[in-house]
Amino acid sequence: MVPGRKRSKRTGWNINLNSTWQEIRKTAVISVILKRRQPNKGPNGRNSDNEKTPFLFPRWETKYVDSIDVLDAVGTNIRIGSRFNNIIDIRACPNQDVNKDFATDKARFSYDGLSKARIVEPMVRNPSGALTTHGWDEILQICGDVLIDGGERVAALAGPFTDAETLTVTRDLLNILGSESYFTEEYCAVNTDFRSHYLMNMPLTGIEYADCIILVGFNPRLEAPLVNTRIQQTYHENKCKVGIVGLKMNLGYNTNHLGASPDTISELADGTHSFCETLFNSRRPMILCGSGIHARPDAVAFTHEIQRLASAIKGNLVANKVNETDVMGEFFINGIFNTVHLHASLQAALDLGWKSGPLGIRRSKPDVLILLGADGRKVSRADLCNEYQIEGFSDHTTVIYIGTHMDAGAELADIILPSVAYTEKSSTFVNLEGRPQRTRQVVTPPSGAIEDWKIVQMLSEELHTTLPYETIQSVRNRMYQIAPNLVRIGFFEPNSFFDVGSKYADMKLGNSDGDIRNDVVLKSTRRASVAADYWMTDPITRNSETMDKCVRLAEGSSFDNDIAIMSSYGN
Repeated sequence: MVPGRKRSKRTGWNINLNSTWQEIRKTAVISVILKRRQPNKGPNGRNSDNEKTPFLFPRWETKYVDSIDVLDAVGTNIRIGSRFNNIIDIRACPNQDVNKDFATDKARFSYDGLSKARIVEPMVRNPSGALTTHGWDEILQICGDVLIDGGERVAALAGPFTDAETLTVTRDLLNILGSESYFTEEYCAVNTDFRSHYLMNMPLTGIEYADCIILVGFNPRLEAPLVNTRIQQTYHENKCKVGIVGLKMNLGYNTNHLGASPDTISELADGTHSFCETLFNSRRPMILCGSGIHARPDAVAFTHEIQRLASAIKGNLVANKVNETDVMGEFFINGIFNTVHLHASLQAALDLGWKSGPLGIRRSKPDVLILLGADGRKVSRADLCNEYQIEGFSDHTTVIYIGTHMDAGAELADIILPSVAYTEKSSTFVNLEGRPQRTRQVVTPPSGAIEDWKIVQMLSEELHTTLPYETIQSVRNRMYQIAPNLVRIGFFEPNSFFDVGSKYADMKLGNSDGDIRNDVVLKSTRRASVAADYWMTDPITRNSETMDKCVRLAEGSSFDNDIAIMSSYGN
């Protein structure tokens, strides 16, 4: 026991005796703690089979199902506990290839937002702006007339939780209408023709073997906490050197701040930076690029410069014949450039041929826009306003929202169709390393909600050109035709053609050095000073009372009563 600290009987933590109770409570709730999954123990210290949850419910009333967390792109394996069709517990499910024995606090404690502000029946916005409820038959007929009138000027925007099955059916629906305007909310500036450009080329387990890591516009503590735990592990075990290109940040271990300007990448590629000696003498280097590089005005040119740095590092490894002296070095030669995204749906969308970013929608100003759970406020009425008018609606783009919560997307929509959450269906996602994963149904959805892909299928019936999908397996067969890599659920498939992709980018972009904006500081899209940038980033967490308490505590608010979730940390 450290002097001046005392172990709490309630939580089991070592508490600083000089800290106030408010500081202890704030630390307990809002710290991004990655708690190891621990089995429940009985009075004798052995595992107890009688208590499967911290809520002391009888065992026969509690059901546990293994599934996948979709609140970030890591694809954490989780075990969801339910009782009487209510989710009561989410804990980490061990998977050494993905999340080891960990799960983020956000994944474990935000499940109360799944049942709040849910859309339970179809609605249409009347000319006065009020929402009126309709039956499914009537609402589908209205949507069918809108889509027929829109024709090839129909577009779709996929949100963070859109599964691969829905992406497949929606793409086919738009192709029937003669449209190829299907986009994702999150933007990816790299060339998406090659998987090696928009995925991690090294599996998550490879981070533990790296001896030099460069973080470019990436705050792993906020964007991917489970990636940060692996970096922290290799820092302590392998004495890995971690360099940051961007704003200074506290990641829980010592780092080297290389600079916040894009010139830093150019200096590293040219060999003139002071960190080059460490970088080019390393045997297992990695570059982890975060969402910050895609939010820049010169994103395309800057990512091209990062790829030039990756090619320079690879050339150095090949010249020094590292693969002949280091067994792991052979894997790191093709795993230097790695991209980490925020949304769980982006990787599958790019695999299925969707285009990244909402810029195409702003430019085309479609007559009809289908929002697939897109609640990120990436598109506004000002972006969609045009002179086209569909009978019965105002003089702007008609927005059809397919989602689960009354959030930003529902505020923008003219027609609202209730869908199901990831805990209420079996669906396919692809994590940041390109590993296909599948969620499982834990609870039944609200009575009026229907699975997303079925809603799109029913919309096609109103067009008198029904898509040939009657079961989920028929949709997946079509999905496998478009992206065969989605067949092997749970397996990591190494990427290839990185060199070919880099040469293609050189031919397409040319010399981009003059296009880089050195006056724009490189930074992550999630700000460490704004608590909501981590705790409340999607419809589920924005409707979670627990996440709301975390944000208010981080901003300096206090509560008279104890925070209920504190007791959960001791389990």
